[in-house]
Amino acid sequence: MQTISYQTNKQGKDKEAMENYQSLIDRQFNMAPATCNLLLTTLLKHDKDKEANKLFQNMLDRHNHPAYLALNTETYNIMVNWKFDLQKFDEAIEAEKLFDEMPKRLVYPDVVTYDFLVDACFKEGRVDDALKYFDSSVVAQMKKKKKL
Repeated sequence: MQTISYQTNKQGKDKEAMENYQSLIDRQFNMAPATCNLLLTTLLKHDKDKEANKLFQNMLDRHNHPAYLALNTETYNIMVNWKFDLQKFDEAIEAEKLFDEMPKRLVYPDVVTYDFLVDACFKEGRVDDALKYFDSSVVAQMKKKKKL
């Protein structure tokens, strides 16, 4: 089903893709994070903020590492980037809360996550915060390389 929905979405048939996804959601079908991430992106692209937040909350509620992985780093990247793109102070704070929540769910920020945060902080003139996230990114990458 993921392939069909992905292809439908890539062909510009967003409405049909949304109907496919809604059918799966209605049946409480456990979708892979990649599938939900595509749906999140589509919802946000079409200004369906309420639905996207509902889906994200559902993913958070179902995530039970390691038994069931309902979300991944890309999920957080989508939501963090969207919140910063809104360019509203309260949404930016919410995005940073999402970032802080990631390790608690055993989902770890990647370079893209840090890039969103550093870029957003610089755009808002929060240079010290941008440098803090950049330093955290470097430390995280060093730890990751050490494990290899």
